[in-house]
Amino acid sequence: MYESGELPPFQFVEINGMKLPDPQQTYTLLYKSIKPHLATTNISAKRATQELSLLFSRPNSKRAVTVVLLDEIDFMLTRKFDVLYNLFDWQKKPFARLVVLGISNTTNLKERLPDRVQSRMGDEKIIFQPYSIEQMTQILKARLKDLTIEIEPSTTATATATASGATDSKQQQNETKKTVRSVMDEFAINLIVRKTAGDSGDIRRALEIARAATEWCRSDVLKAAAAAAAGSAATGTGTGGGDGSGGGGEAARLMVTTRHVERALEQIQKRPHMALMRRCTKYEKIMLWAIYTECVQSNAVCVAFKPLADRSIRVCNRKSILPPTAHDLLQLVHRLGETHLVEVNASVDPLNPDITFRSEVDDIAFALKEHDIWKLITDTSA
Repeated sequence: MYESGELPPFQFVEINGMKLPDPQQTYTLLYKSIKPHLATTNISAKRATQELSLLFSRPNSKRAVTVVLLDEIDFMLTRKFDVLYNLFDWQKKPFARLVVLGISNTTNLKERLPDRVQSRMGDEKIIFQPYSIEQMTQILKARLKDLTIEIEPSTTATATATASGATDSKQQQNETKKTVRSVMDEFAINLIVRKTAGDSGDIRRALEIARAATEWCRSDVLKAAAAAAAGSAATGTGTGGGDGSGGGGEAARLMVTTRHVERALEQIQKRPHMALMRRCTKYEKIMLWAIYTECVQSNAVCVAFKPLADRSIRVCNRKSILPPTAHDLLQLVHRLGETHLVEVNASVDPLNPDITFRSEVDDIAFALKEHDIWKLITDTSA
């Protein structure tokens, strides 16, 4: 629309809250984006805030409209909520020429903010549904189509030198990185989609698994190439292509298979918080299921204890499991807090604290869905 002349010129700035070391850095990043000639200048968040406040307060009809997209806005929350307040307050100023758009992982983020921040935000909301299996498959294929990996030839060169007892320094100087195209077979893609679409349809988890699987495949190719180089040097024969391609002008191809995907899944499952959840007691796993279910159904990252306790007790009664008391569950939640799996905020109401899972809530289902207690409480046939 801009290219066709339907919209006036504007400057687009994207800020990802997850990539910020500190939410206060939003100010510095935004100011440097608007003033690109200051990109290499060391500007503090405090100074950037002051400059932005002046910029959006002064009339300047020649300045292009700035459109700011705040991705992963959930990670930009501070104790005083000053970052979000300032950004949305600035766009309300008459000479701001500023548009702020936010993307959140929850649909009720606005409702969880203080009234003073809500008053600065608009009422327009677009809810995106989770990706379907077909959509996730299409996205994965599109992302993987042009994926290439650079492999250092030093691994195979070192192996050859060690085996033969001599190196050709001129050859080493002329060596460059080998560009290798990665290809993932249909079975591997289907396995990734099946493992992720059933949870939340989060494409980020699917891409994370695909990336880890590709790294495992890359590791296999490097090991095979090093072994081949060492064997060839020992017998006095040539090594062919140093990237494991056997020579030829075309780049080698890495074939990512289900074997690599299984390794990637195993690697993810070994992460400390995933392993910790699998070691939880039966009732702790039931509480984790309640946290997962409540967060998914309410599109929230922070949930109150009482609905979790009610949900846990109901599922125990329905599945003929001896139900714990609310008091037992409250103690259980605090134990989970001591393990740093959840954050327990009892400052407002000690008997009904707010519970926040410290990692991605989808990790709960990913870690526990193969366990018997999870299968039992999620079985709708009984």
